[in-house]
Amino acid sequence: MIQYINYLKSNEKALVPKLEFLLAKYKVQPVGSGYFDCIVMKANLEMFIKEITDLGILITETS
Repeated sequence: MIQYINYLKSNEKALVPKLEFLLAKYKVQPVGSGYFDCIVMKANLEMFIKEITDLGILITETS
């Protein structure tokens, strides 16, 4: 897990714009500040998850 956190920190400047693009593309609404909880329409969920994981960002749960 520490390696993952280091990956995020060291690539933050490159990841954030890509993440923001995907949030807009799939009409995802973050809840609160940050990206911990996000609301995404069911129709967009599968492709959103695929593109987020392609960036190396983990999604641990959906509901």
